[in-house]
Amino acid sequence: MAGKISFPGVGQVKKASAGGMAVKKISSGGAVLWSSSIPRQGVLKSGTQQLSQNNYEKVTGFKIDPEFPDTDLAAAAAANGLLVSGRAAFVAEGTMATSSTANQSRGVQIRGSGTVLATTDGTSATGSRTAKVVVPDGTDVLLELYASAGSSITSYRVLAADTTKLSYRTGGYYEQLTPVTLLQNQITEATLTANAATEWPRVPGSGIFLEAGTYELIWNLYSVGWGVNWSVGCSVGAEQNQVIAGSANSNSWNRPVQTITVPAAQFVMPTVKAGSSSDLTIDAGRLNLFISKI
Repeated sequence: MAGKISFPGVGQVKKASAGGMAVKKISSGGAVLWSSSIPRQGVLKSGTQQLSQNNYEKVTGFKIDPEFPDTDLAAAAAANGLLVSGRAAFVAEGTMATSSTANQSRGVQIRGSGTVLATTDGTSATGSRTAKVVVPDGTDVLLELYASAGSSITSYRVLAADTTKLSYRTGGYYEQLTPVTLLQNQITEATLTANAATEWPRVPGSGIFLEAGTYELIWNLYSVGWGVNWSVGCSVGAEQNQVIAGSANSNSWNRPVQTITVPAAQFVMPTVKAGSSSDLTIDAGRLNLFISKI
């Protein structure tokens, strides 16, 4: 049941074992059935949970998050997690919060079929901790939430209900597979290839066809060059929607996140720009994009 997951680096997971098709919605007598993953599922912690000191423990006991009404609560309750069934590209997000806002170390971890996908922790924090990870290609991945707290006071290490939560959204993953040279200071169509788990293909020269709605775009760009201002975006009609992707004084990964609104079904165009005094090349594997409907 668990998909095989390997790590390409920089907070992402890639190439799980092959499985079924991407998400497909089927209507039957007014009911909506899913032949694969439910596109969006989310749960909230129901009740509190005592944590031991400085030890990651599985979060148990959930109820439906109203933002994700299609959630299969029975399955989530049985597994104390969320199953991304079939084959899909998705983004997972988990948050832990304690009943106390006292200063202490806190950590949150998302695991997929037993593999740690993302961890966010720190030496001290008075608020919540959130971890978020893109899984470009996964098959039957069971998502579980783990949390830790470091206070020596037992009552400070109580997980809070409602604000501790876990969710995922399926979508499309696109990656630049060959080196591409960008002309200086010109917005250029991003040469991205959809992977096998992606439902929305990219058509060169036209872009990606999306239905009406609001979408989150998670970019991942390895910037190169000294003093180069990089930007990425996704044009919707005349709106270029460019966002800063980093001002590089050294080679580094940048992960800008943006939201776009598509007023009607249409092609949207992912783009990239290098604000430099000369042409620059993005090597293969150094630019990727995940799109999900929110």
